[in-house]
Amino acid sequence: MQILQDLRERRAITIVLITHEPDIAAYGSRIIAMRDGAIISDKANTRRRALENVQIPGAAVAAAHQI
Repeated sequence: MQILQDLRERRAITIVLITHEPDIAAYGSRIIAMRDGAIISDKANTRRRALENVQIPGAAVAAAHQI
């Protein structure tokens, strides 16, 4: 995930990541949920923005995303 974050931050590259895992989706700045090929929600990831200024070890980050 660090490589993807570096690409996004240092080179301003847009990355589209498809996952079923909420803890992986939590790394994104935007989460779009789909069901049966249709978008059911599209929202900014406010949890990620809240955690950007906090330095937390990796294991704690995953737990913090589930709050």
